[in-house]
Amino acid sequence: MGQHLFSNLMLRIANSFWSRGFYKRAIPILCYHSVPDQFSFRSQMTWLRDCGYRVITMDELCDWMVYPVSLDRPAVVLTFDDCYTDQFQNAVPVLTAFGYAATFFAVTQWLKKRSHVESGPNSPKLPPMGQDEIRELRQLGFGVGCHGRTHTPLSVLAPELQRVEIQSAKEELEEILCEPVRIFCFPYGHYSAAAIEIVKSSGFKAAASVRVGAVHAADDPYTLKRLVIPSLPTQEQLVAQLTWIPQAAELVHKVPPLSKFARVIWKPR
Repeated sequence: MGQHLFSNLMLRIANSFWSRGFYKRAIPILCYHSVPDQFSFRSQMTWLRDCGYRVITMDELCDWMVYPVSLDRPAVVLTFDDCYTDQFQNAVPVLTAFGYAATFFAVTQWLKKRSHVESGPNSPKLPPMGQDEIRELRQLGFGVGCHGRTHTPLSVLAPELQRVEIQSAKEELEEILCEPVRIFCFPYGHYSAAAIEIVKSSGFKAAASVRVGAVHAADDPYTLKRLVIPSLPTQEQLVAQLTWIPQAAELVHKVPPLSKFARVIWKPR
């Protein structure tokens, strides 16, 4: 209990100090996994709206990276990994009500084996959506990206198996959607130099990782940084992820001892 109170106090103090100027030249991408509570998610989207954030698509982010302009107000991208059914049940109705864009990253073998997904180290932790829900996401105007064929960390695979995992997933998802798929998301955020080259040669225009930070126009579009949101974040955790954490991450990469402090105050629950 004391640790939790200390963490919230440190977050509240840190949240009061951040540079709004940073967000004239940087765009955070939020990464959601499970969305177990619609009320909590609605509160988060309400906070985004009330704070003046503009929600943009992954395509708009990619366009901005090619033709960067100073942002008149903070922009943010919403992404959802793994395509769990609780995202469809709890996030999609809220996103639709707010008119917010989002991209959902699907694991193709999970879609095809929805009713009998085998257990194993790379099996879904929660029930995944099926092909009908994925098609409905597109009909509602949401983006659907590729999250691999079996959700295997690419860094543990030989290059030839990485190619199968990436290219087969793209082909399978395009068959389901009957349209090109241009955005990839590395399973577990793991990638290698070989994986990046395969993603490029397969026809993807961008790929998302889970490196902490906000996206700058000069960043590599094939290792886009994101901010992982806990399934039930406190208000202070959400504010932190959208204010000072992306800025602090740039310092942490340069000054490793700062990462210890970051781990003390940031305890997702």
